[in-house]
Amino acid sequence: MTTWAVGDLQGCDASFERLLEQLDFDPKRDTLWLTGDLVNRGPDSLGVLRRVRRLGDSVRCVLGNHDLHLLALAHGIGRHKRKDTLGDLLAATDADQHIDWLMSLPLAHLEGERALVHAGVSPSWDRATLEEQSNQTVAAMRDDPVGFFTRMYGNQPARWDPDDDAESRHRYTVNSLTRMRWVSPDGALDFDHKLGPDRPHGDLLPWFAHPKRVALGMDVYFGHWSTLGRVAWPELRRLVADGRLVQTERDLEPRGPVAVVLAREDHHALDRDAERLDRPEVLPAAERGHRALEEESVPLRDRPVRQHRLLE
Repeated sequence: MTTWAVGDLQGCDASFERLLEQLDFDPKRDTLWLTGDLVNRGPDSLGVLRRVRRLGDSVRCVLGNHDLHLLALAHGIGRHKRKDTLGDLLAATDADQHIDWLMSLPLAHLEGERALVHAGVSPSWDRATLEEQSNQTVAAMRDDPVGFFTRMYGNQPARWDPDDDAESRHRYTVNSLTRMRWVSPDGALDFDHKLGPDRPHGDLLPWFAHPKRVALGMDVYFGHWSTLGRVAWPELRRLVADGRLVQTERDLEPRGPVAVVLAREDHHALDRDAERLDRPEVLPAAERGHRALEEESVPLRDRPVRQHRLLE
């Protein structure tokens, strides 16, 4: 059995189909971890949802910010954005089935020493808080979808406070798990900057590099940050770029984040965006007990697609 972690699909069903073929994925044998954002921006969100749902129990998936946007629209909340490509999905005869299935997904999936989220985990949270807040927020969404989505949008509160009211805690949970990239030294979420760490913004830090990040004691698999690019922070145990080990740092505890994302301009680079979680023979470093990456290289529109993954 093989478990694969795959980044944001965002409506790219043709690429998704090719990727599954390249991985020789068998839903009776293998498991697929999807970081959310199954829909939007790409040309075939409906096809992605149909394909993912056909894979049945072989899939572990969490909600991303685009998935939540779709759910809000389906419940009559919010407005269509200029770059949205959700019209065909919302007009489909089986749209309600897909909306119900998305409503059943979690914001975080915890399994052993691994966590699956869309964007990241608040530097202020330990494992118990992650599990509690993600479960409570999803329960509130399912209990009162219209009320929840009406109150979901907004950037505040920017800092975690367990004494905040439920509405504030839920909004912070959604923002940290599905939208977060940068944080300030005091842990406040920043949503103004979306470029990668190679373009720093004052004293802001990537959420996973915050010096006071609480130890989760587990690996965090996340997507969302398409411009993450090549990252080399002193805390990191390994840096992998373009399928090759380019840097090895000293082993550190706790275990940390694994970015399953691409530096991409469009939504076609999925063919290379997979990490195999249980095959340690791909990279030489794996012989020293590290996880490994498949070296997939698929040309796209006659130009190479850069892929970057960060393992700690």
